[in-house]
Amino acid sequence: MIEMRLSAQGRTILQALDAAPEELVWMADLVELIARPQTRRGVTRASLSRTLRRLWRAGLVELLDDWTTLSARDEQARAKLAALEADPAAAYARHQEFWQSCGEPQYIAASVEDYMALRRANARPSMRVRMVRITAAGRASVNKGASEKLTDAANRHRRGAA
Repeated sequence: MIEMRLSAQGRTILQALDAAPEELVWMADLVELIARPQTRRGVTRASLSRTLRRLWRAGLVELLDDWTTLSARDEQARAKLAALEADPAAAYARHQEFWQSCGEPQYIAASVEDYMALRRANARPSMRVRMVRITAAGRASVNKGASEKLTDAANRHRRGAA
């Protein structure tokens, strides 16, 4: 897990997921949970999406669509890229052959290096997130934050009493 400081929205999201009665929380429900009254839903959704990606990269949440998880797609993309990088020349030859057979030679990359640069740039998976699940690390982060708050409050109380 990546050590990171959580933003206020990140903490709010993790707390909402931790308190949710179901393991999987629909994205629309999460938008409603964290939306501020004066903020448009589209703005909230975009901000939520960015924060969820950060939380996912840190291993605190899992993002799901109707069929799979983003982690599974990420593993598939990394495996495909590793296979291409094992033999870039053969991958480039298949690329050339494909576009020639389609009658679209203008889409052929200029060189093996250009082709591999393009493949690396497109190796990050994307998906339309429909559901979110908090991970064990996410729950630990929520619990750690709660215990730190209690400890801080107790220390402030002790200093005030002394």
